[in-house]
Amino acid sequence: MSSRFQAASLVASPSYPNAVAWSDENLVAVASGNIVTILNPAKPFGPRGL
Repeated sequence: MSSRFQAASLVASPSYPNAVAWSDENLVAVASGNIVTILNPAKPFGPRGL
């Protein structure tokens, strides 16, 4: 059975339990120390912003 979750690599691990946020534009932001990674859930291995 396949998982409904997809993996995406980050620069560093999230620093706090609430370090992940979902935006109204359907993007996911993950705070890792002083770096914030912006992911598009439609393209988990596509381009991302730092």
